[in-house]
Amino acid sequence: MKQKIVISTLLTPFLFASALKAEAVDLSKVKYLRGQQGDACGALLCLAGGMSGGACAPYIAKYFAIKLKKPHETATARRNFLNLCPTASLSGSDKKFDQWQNTILPNVDGACTKEELNRTEKSKTPIRTEEQYDSKGNVKIVSIYGYRINPLPTHSCQLLMNHEYFSKTIHYTCSKEFYEENDWNNGYTKEEISKGAFDNLEENLRLEEEKRIEISFLEWKKLPSSEKTTQSFDNGDKTFYKYYKLEPIYFKKHFIKKDCWLVKDKIVVNK
Repeated sequence: MKQKIVISTLLTPFLFASALKAEAVDLSKVKYLRGQQGDACGALLCLAGGMSGGACAPYIAKYFAIKLKKPHETATARRNFLNLCPTASLSGSDKKFDQWQNTILPNVDGACTKEELNRTEKSKTPIRTEEQYDSKGNVKIVSIYGYRINPLPTHSCQLLMNHEYFSKTIHYTCSKEFYEENDWNNGYTKEEISKGAFDNLEENLRLEEEKRIEISFLEWKKLPSSEKTTQSFDNGDKTFYKYYKLEPIYFKKHFIKKDCWLVKDKIVVNK
């Protein structure tokens, strides 16, 4: 059987007043609405309560599935869909509700969820530069960009939060620091530590790498193969080599928090 939403024949001022006060909305005494009326009312209620999962998931999905070629066409289609909900008791008499239903909601493109807020942002300028060698041994300057979870709300969240019928609070809990791309992709930064400190760490915090130390060819020849390496550079007719000694280097991992947005719903739907 098609899932039904428990809602009043009209979305009364009481319903949204409860949302504003962060009270539970008791829908047990009201009748069922089916079909597109129920879907439209469900979208209105769930967006007001800042809910996108659970029982709200199908209503939110149907609402945002309304998408046409041009933004203004999408907004019009979504507005028409929301107006299928019988809200005659509020329409016209409540200008703020009219704004919510006919201006705010048709122009949002997300439900202001943690998943949408926790989006990756790349720094607009490099956070540092470093020298690297190309295959011919030439030095080139490489720009290193930073990444983080965007500390600004999405455009949709800003629209929703600025209206009193929206019943959700959000809070950014990370440091706003940018992390180098390699660290971001790895999921952690690394701190160089002593071998003794390394041995005392929990296994999941340990990271061991090899450090290359440039040495002469004569020094390189004396080392066992497991403790040395080379790097070749092709310069036209001739190949050049750099010789390195390998030494272990020990790190402690510091995991990067990427679940930065705390989202709380102020409204609870009693089914």
